[in-house]
Amino acid sequence: MATKDDAIDVAHDLALLHLTEPMDITPIPLDLGTTASSFAILGYFDRRPHMLSAGFDCEGRTSDQGLVLDCGTRPGNSGGPILSLINDAWHVVSVVSAGNGTITIGAVLDNFVSP
Repeated sequence: MATKDDAIDVAHDLALLHLTEPMDITPIPLDLGTTASSFAILGYFDRRPHMLSAGFDCEGRTSDQGLVLDCGTRPGNSGGPILSLINDAWHVVSVVSAGNGTITIGAVLDNFVSP
């Protein structure tokens, strides 16, 4: 869990991996500081860990907690991408940090990630 001033900082709860060698795949582009209001969540959750699940009907807004979506997640979705359709292409705009079945909080990709 990310911390700031000895308090939990859910808005920046993410980690990056640095690969020693590039992978032969095309990554999904990032959109830092998105102004989008409609989002999709992808992930493998506890009831179907072997099958990719997706929700494409999330509305959201930014807050001091991060990106707050009006759709819930299940255990296992943490760390999954939050996407937005920008100029007819999907972009990663956040990463699932927490959820309760009703709302989802996404970590922001501001200064932690650069394209």
